[in-house]
Amino acid sequence: MILVCAAPILLRLLDALRELLPLQLFYFLLERLTQWRMMFIWDYAVILACLAGGLLLIYIAQRTVFSAARLRLIRLRKTQCLACGEKLRATDQGWCEVCGANQAAPCRQCGQPHRLLAFHCSHCGTSASL
Repeated sequence: MILVCAAPILLRLLDALRELLPLQLFYFLLERLTQWRMMFIWDYAVILACLAGGLLLIYIAQRTVFSAARLRLIRLRKTQCLACGEKLRATDQGWCEVCGANQAAPCRQCGQPHRLLAFHCSHCGTSASL
C-alpha cells in the first residue's frame, strides 16, 4: 500500500530531476558516446540505475511493511509464537509447542505472567518492555 502511494511522489522527483539537469549536457553526452561508439556505457548506466531503484524499493519495503514492531503487533493479535510464528492454543500459554520458546514472563509490578509480545501487563497495566 505504501509503495503504491509512493509511486506518484517518485515520478514527481524524477520529473524534477529531469528539469534540473541541463538538457544540452544530456544531448552532448549522448552525442559523444555515439561518436566514440561507446553507447554501451549508457546501457550499463541505465541497468545500474534500475538495480539501484529496485534495491531502494526493497529497502523501503523492509523498513515499513516488514518491520519488527509491525511483526510483533501482528503476532500479538493473532496469538502467535514470539520466535516461530506458530499459532498458540491459548493466550496465556507459557511455552510454544513447536519450537519451545518462552512466551510469558512475570510482570515487574504484580508478578503475574504476561505475554512477552504484549506492550502492557494484562493484570495491572504496567508497561512491559522486551
